[in-house]
Amino acid sequence: MFYINDLPKTIAGLTKPVLFADDTSMIISTSDRKQFTNTINRIIIKIIEWFKSNSLSLNIDKTYFLQFHTKTNPKYDFQTSYENRQITEAQNIEFLGIIIDSNLSWKQHIDDIIPKLNKACFAIRSVKPFMSLEVMRLIYFSYFHRVLSHGNIFWGNSVHKYIFKI
Repeated sequence: MFYINDLPKTIAGLTKPVLFADDTSMIISTSDRKQFTNTINRIIIKIIEWFKSNSLSLNIDKTYFLQFHTKTNPKYDFQTSYENRQITEAQNIEFLGIIIDSNLSWKQHIDDIIPKLNKACFAIRSVKPFMSLEVMRLIYFSYFHRVLSHGNIFWGNSVHKYIFKI
């Protein structure tokens, strides 16, 4: 077991890291293309140094970035790499149970949760004749409400321009 609680100190001032279990995401918010590219490169260097000093290695196959863009905020065309291997740009990512796409659309997330909610509805309907209201309530919260509650931590927070996930 190892701890990564000191990783945010390594990249302080460059990014807003989000640590959750074995996932680390870094949020970089800027409208300046050159500043964004420089920041990513500085973060990668600092993270690599941190990994090496902690006898860890970066899995480049699980490292990617997502760039948010809209009609009024066009997508930048840039590449970033680590040890001569290009870091892949994703069109969407799953971030704490929410699927976020580069257009900031809910379509992919909704398409993902509809089958889960349908299964929850079927389970509730199937056991309804045999269960008390209290048991039905438990089933609702364990199947249906759980799916709808993903990402509640983010409601009300401002949306950031980029997510860089390691």
